[in-house]
Amino acid sequence: SFGYVAATIGAHELTENRRQRDEDERAILTAVREGRYAQALGQWAGKGSVVITADADSAAVAMTAEWMRQRQGAPDAFAEMRGLLMLAATNESVDRLNGAAHAIRGAQGELGRSHTYDLAMGERLEVAVGDFVMIRRNDRAERRHSGDDILNGYRGEVTGIDKRGNLSVRWESETADGRQLRTATLPPAY
Repeated sequence: SFGYVAATIGAHELTENRRQRDEDERAILTAVREGRYAQALGQWAGKGSVVITADADSAAVAMTAEWMRQRQGAPDAFAEMRGLLMLAATNESVDRLNGAAHAIRGAQGELGRSHTYDLAMGERLEVAVGDFVMIRRNDRAERRHSGDDILNGYRGEVTGIDKRGNLSVRWESETADGRQLRTATLPPAY
């Protein structure tokens, strides 16, 4: 609908990409914006940034293997979170990748005590100490948690789970003085 409104009444258009520093990436993203997807994918493939597989299962295996390779040597959880992210097109694919990553980290002894939470629609979620999580709901004014303010989009590490299921999380926040460590404890209802 935004495209229709822009075509009908006019709109400003961003024409200069300042986010990507690499000129090749800027050119590839220009191709994507202009609808030249095959060209963009071809350029990414030429740079080794795209892996082509026969089916979704093979793609999940390839992504997980690459994730395992790239996370080796990360100095800490926050460096890993800043520099490495797997993306998927469907919630089912996200669940599959998360499950694989969780199983691998568990098998490597990187995860501790876990707790299973009941979610909406009868779903359940297992979270373990050492898991990386993304905050998906603001809780600044409501104060359902204790500790620093938590905002949607924060990526953190679970540092503790008590017997009642209260979850302790830490994350880094950019400040004028550099990166600062923040913490909060979230109740099971959160």
